[in-house]
Amino acid sequence: MAEIGAIAFAIGWYVRGGRDNDEDALAGSRPDERQQLLSLRSWALAGKVTMLAAFVGVVAAVAARAGWWWPFATILAVTGFGYLLGLSNYGVGEEGPADDANDGHQVRSSVSH
Repeated sequence: MAEIGAIAFAIGWYVRGGRDNDEDALAGSRPDERQQLLSLRSWALAGKVTMLAAFVGVVAAVAARAGWWWPFATILAVTGFGYLLGLSNYGVGEEGPADDANDGHQVRSSVSH
């Protein structure tokens, strides 16, 4: 009888994990919107820091007339390509109407009846 209860409990947690609120997202081990935005911003910062470090490496190597410039140039090229690929995949898409757009309808003021 305990096995049936354990199975029912597991199924309940599984179903609960599919719902769309904070507690159920945690139950389903899914990140909520804030966590996804934080992850997105963290990856963006990591990409910016990588591109900046690669650029500084290339500049330092060229300034020192050293032969070790090519790894930095390769990293800079790969991250630059990744940035352009991200722009093409996730760039500006179809924009919906603005929040204050009235779709051509006259908006009645709540002050005047």
